[in-house]
Amino acid sequence: MGRSKLRSFVGHSHIESPSIALSSLMNTDWVLCEVLELVRLEKTDTIRCIKSCRPNDVNCVLDPVHTISHTVISLPTFREFTRPEEIIFLRAITPTYPANQADIIFDITEGNLRDSFDIIKRYMDGMTVGVVRQVRPIVGPFHAILKLEMNYVMGGVVSHRNIVNVHIFVSEYWF
Repeated sequence: MGRSKLRSFVGHSHIESPSIALSSLMNTDWVLCEVLELVRLEKTDTIRCIKSCRPNDVNCVLDPVHTISHTVISLPTFREFTRPEEIIFLRAITPTYPANQADIIFDITEGNLRDSFDIIKRYMDGMTVGVVRQVRPIVGPFHAILKLEMNYVMGGVVSHRNIVNVHIFVSEYWF
């Protein structure tokens, strides 16, 4: 993966610490990711790197990972936690022809300390959606990085994978 050329797309929103997402990104194998519009980085909440293999780079082509994203979310300490809170929605566009449709499997592969989160699959408006829920109360301050995977499976084989690293910050306050 280190030899692949990656392009980065930067979304626009507000976060308190964009350098955390960037430093984590730079510590991965995808260090060739270029951050476009670096001046605007302070206003971003998502960095997405897309794999673009060099000609004849077989290892890159065979690696199922197509994108790696980093995003940040801030949550309050929920004072009255009575049911799961839906906090993140991962959307995948499903093909028009269901016979050729990949089965999308969502998974939390790292960072789920204390099993505080889960991920369920839903179908909404022609899209497959992975919904990450906080299922246990968390008293802040707390920080975790959830590594989420969207695996596209066809014929029992992962055809490609998208990885989303979610930097979750839970405040000690309820407001």
